[in-house]
Amino acid sequence: MRSTFHVRRPLGRLKVTHPHATSFPHISGLIRQREPLIDIFEEEDHITVLAELPIVEEKDVNIKADENTITITAENATKKYLKIIRLPTRIKKSTIKSTYRNNILQIRLEKLRAAKHD
Repeated sequence: MRSTFHVRRPLGRLKVTHPHATSFPHISGLIRQREPLIDIFEEEDHITVLAELPIVEEKDVNIKADENTITITAENATKKYLKIIRLPTRIKKSTIKSTYRNNILQIRLEKLRAAKHD
């Protein structure tokens, strides 16, 4: 008896190319902006943010931060991403570290420690 299996992809990830379809990367109005998928992990002294950014390169990714939010943008000729994330606690914006591998952006943010009152 042969067993078979089927691999199903989410509908949003299917890529269908019509032979007569033409892309217009020079017309930025045709590129629809999307929100990347985000996961946020809060540890005792830091916050880790993971963002899925398919079809962009590391040079296309920008991160801006203040004490309460981070903004992730990424744009190339075919994709445009924007996500503004309100953080669960304040961070030190000068200590942001990020890596980008296999279409996943990982951002490590140090928490701002409250001043001790003695």
